[in-house]
Amino acid sequence: MPLLDLLLGTLTADLGYDGASVFLFDASGDRLQLVRSLPRESAIAAHPAEFDVPASSAPDFVGRLRAGRVQFLRIADLLSLEAPLRKLASEIAAEEVLVVPLVGHAGVVGALAVDNRRGGETLGASDYTLLDGIAAQAVIAIDNARLVEDLRRSREQ
Repeated sequence: MPLLDLLLGTLTADLGYDGASVFLFDASGDRLQLVRSLPRESAIAAHPAEFDVPASSAPDFVGRLRAGRVQFLRIADLLSLEAPLRKLASEIAAEEVLVVPLVGHAGVVGALAVDNRRGGETLGASDYTLLDGIAAQAVIAIDNARLVEDLRRSREQ
């Protein structure tokens, strides 16, 4: 989806985050799927399905996300993270990853994550405020893209 590429490019090239990813819930809502990630040369971008987050394996994280809560995954807390998040945080190898829910008209549809894997500044309240605004606009665009795709499919039928 070109829209997601534009979003991630803006987060990394223009806003200076070292890495960025978009996760969306699958149709059943049981799995948070990694759909795009930058930098492209990372193992995460090359093998996104390996970094999906099943709700059954990370119920605390997914529950907080569905409740609309922002979360920090810190490398210092690696051993206390749920298994899929431990794998993701280990691969990113950033001091911290900031995960912001994507809240649409029907609830949380996914998450936007940014990191400082090259040892950049600590992520904090100003990053949360910025990403919260970006996430709000991104989810509108994602919802609209899905509606257009649904309309296209219905016309074909």
